Amino acid sequence: MSEPIAPIVVEPVGGLGEMGHHHLVLDLGPDSFLVDCGMLFAPASDPGVDHIAPSPEPALARARDGRLRGLILTHGHLDHLGAVPELLSHLPGLPVYATPWTLALLRRRLDRGEPPQPAALEARVVQPGETVRIGDTDVSWLRVTHSLPEACSVVFRNDAGCVVHSGDFRIQEDPLLGPPSDEAGLRAAGEAGVDLALVDSTSSAGDGRTLPEREVAANLAAEAADAEGAVVVTSFSSHVERMWACLLAARATGRRFAVYGRSAEETARLAIERGLLPATSGELLTLDELARTPKSKLLVFVTGSQGEWRAPLARIARGEDRRLPLGPGDRVIWSARVIPGGERTVGALLNSFVEAGVDVVPPWGPRAAGLHTSGHGRREEVATWLSWVQPRHIVPVHGEPWHLVRHQEVLEEGHRHVHALRSGQRLSLDPSTEAVEVEAGPETKQTWIAEGGVRFPEGDGGLRTRRKMGTTGALTAVVPWSEGRLAGTPVVVVLGLVPLGDTPALERSLAEGLVSELSSWDPVQGDATERVRLALRALVRRAVGTKPPGIVRLVAPASVVTYAKLDAAGLPDADPDHPLPGNDPTP
Repeated sequence: MSEPIAPIVVEPVGGLGEMGHHHLVLDLGPDSFLVDCGMLFAPASDPGVDHIAPSPEPALARARDGRLRGLILTHGHLDHLGAVPELLSHLPGLPVYATPWTLALLRRRLDRGEPPQPAALEARVVQPGETVRIGDTDVSWLRVTHSLPEACSVVFRNDAGCVVHSGDFRIQEDPLLGPPSDEAGLRAAGEAGVDLALVDSTSSAGDGRTLPEREVAANLAAEAADAEGAVVVTSFSSHVERMWACLLAARATGRRFAVYGRSAEETARLAIERGLLPATSGELLTLDELARTPKSKLLVFVTGSQGEWRAPLARIARGEDRRLPLGPGDRVIWSARVIPGGERTVGALLNSFVEAGVDVVPPWGPRAAGLHTSGHGRREEVATWLSWVQPRHIVPVHGEPWHLVRHQEVLEEGHRHVHALRSGQRLSLDPSTEAVEVEAGPETKQTWIAEGGVRFPEGDGGLRTRRKMGTTGALTAVVPWSEGRLAGTPVVVVLGLVPLGDTPALERSLAEGLVSELSSWDPVQGDATERVRLALRALVRRAVGTKPPGIVRLVAPASVVTYAKLDAAGLPDADPDHPLPGNDPTP
């Protein structure tokens, strides 16, 4: 008697219930695969945190079991590959399978040298339309149209069953750039039988179809045709097809085209080198040529559509950019949607341009309707993809609860077996009995990665302290202490509690308050540091009304001279020869 086939297991680690850091584990018979590993940009409430990465624990568990075969990337957006360096730092040597363009974007991220850095990238290049045998599983990459080249749906098939991950997709029958979706390949997968499909939810609840990119290009050309001065189009730096739309608009209106912004410039260079952006030699202006070209002859693709402070668009709005100053007669066009939560930042940028006399086409309202289109298919496009693949079971993926629930409602109109799943849960499907079980998966913790590559596990006390310091400021006190008593004058350093000019007076007042409070104490038994900290916190609360994080160090009287020098220098890190109070060993 043959052994029963193990159920298909899908364990999403991120991306189901939040928008970003897409990462899931697929168990299919004897093989386990990781699908995508993206980053989530940290909210403003996490000061200094660059991004959030999904937990590596589910991947490490499969590696310990000897089942993990590799990381499969569906496409090159950061929310699908941005955390790969973090994953590879835990799993060095893990094979990464992806199309050439996706690997080029991953290598670019690695080449920037941002920590953590894996020892090496074990890249496995696959072409759209190719099937690769990995372990006991045939894995096929089937092209779908999206907002960047070489996006793919991925088919996993072995004796245990077949799972198709849609990746991010829309159905563009006549794409502006590149071939259309691989309908024949997806139909063939469906005809061979598909047990489970994981389907992109982002725009699926919208009626109809997404606007064709060709119409966006024509509308951009119309906007450029009647502009007196420079035309600036801002969009996402990875959007090669939108760059091509802008270049076509420049050709149609007799303008010269430039790309401005480090990430977009690198994307354009790589795309031209690989034949994905069909610009002719010398057609793109250099930044030096940009500054010398009459503005009435310019159409420039500029990064910073989300109001990023350091991006060129924000520098131009602040009047800090000499290459492309804008004013009356110039036009700025948002050819991108605003990521939810960024409306206020983008609105402030937009207002700066309006104050300077620039004609602005905002990312909302009727004028913007034809100047951007989503890379995610609407209801009719999702229905088309499903008609090709014909899965027996469906799980909506990619999105916040709003997207997933509405997508499930749409899917249930025509399919009986639609299952809700969230990050941190685990779905098991027995193809032979059609039984499906959803349960809580093992507890995992995401990783917050701060500037410099410092990692904070989810819920870590250091991360909570960082958040509190970002809203309340911080302080430290070095207290000379001997035989359970105060033995000199404390040194208090505060950061961000009051205006800078008032800081010295507050520091003196707190130091004097400590002297007054501590001088009356009998010799302290037990945890003297904690008692002093609580006394200092009470003084601060009376002085400024808040309870910021504070560090207290009790030191031998002879050690305070070091901190007195530090205090005179101003901020604690102003003098590299004098470390932060409390970081020196206590004699």
